[in-house]
Parts: sequence; structure tokens; C-alpha cells
Amino acid sequence: MLRLELDHTPAVVATARRRACAEVRSRLPGLVGLDTLADDVALVVSELVTNSLVHGEPPVVLEVAVKDRPGGHLVIVTCIDAGPWDGTPPDPIRGRGLLLVRALAEAVIDAKPAGTRVSATLTC
Repeated sequence: MLRLELDHTPAVVATARRRACAEVRSRLPGLVGLDTLADDVALVVSELVTNSLVHGEPPVVLEVAVKDRPGGHLVIVTCIDAGPWDGTPPDPIRGRGLLLVRALAEAVIDAKPAGTRVSATLTC
């Protein structure tokens, strides 16, 4: 499993995306559709890390796990921050990140006063 403790700066989004894709590629090298999966993982990581940077509080941690299951694999992307998530409806101009994540993965939000954990599970 990949676990990254991220600085609270916008530059970490690209690093997180690159490292997450490298983890998936190294764990599933012969997978048919790997390029598409890596693209989906990159988008999910970008959205979750950006949300944590914009709305959360440090520390921000990204975890990427690849698990085998009968007939395929799961890629679980989890972003954790120390800020509470208040469930505020998205801004009509912005705020489509979780919609994009949910279009690609099963997303679960665990929001507590002491922090927020968002996990997105992609099936392949």
C-alpha cells in the first residue's frame, strides 16, 4: 500500500497523482485496460487531494491500496485530513469533484469533527 503524508500546498496534487498511478501500474502490470484505470485513478486522486487542501486542514494523507478479489481487483484511494466536512452543497460554479469521483468509483465519506476520510473504490 502506498501512503503519502502531503504538504498543504497545491504542488502536492501532481506528486500524489503521479505516485498513485505508479503504484497501480506496478501492482497490476499486465492488466488489460491499465491505461484507462490509471487515468481514472489520477482523476480520483486529483479531486480528493484538492478537496482536502481547499476544504480540510493539515495533515493530509493519501493512501492507495490494490487488492485482489475473485475475477478482478479493487483500487482503493483514500484521502484523510484533519478538517471537518460539513456536507455543504457544492458551489454551482465549482464543486463537481465528488460527482466526478462518484462517476468512476464507489465513494464513502466518513466525516467527524476531528477530520474527514474519503475513500473511493474502483473496480477492475
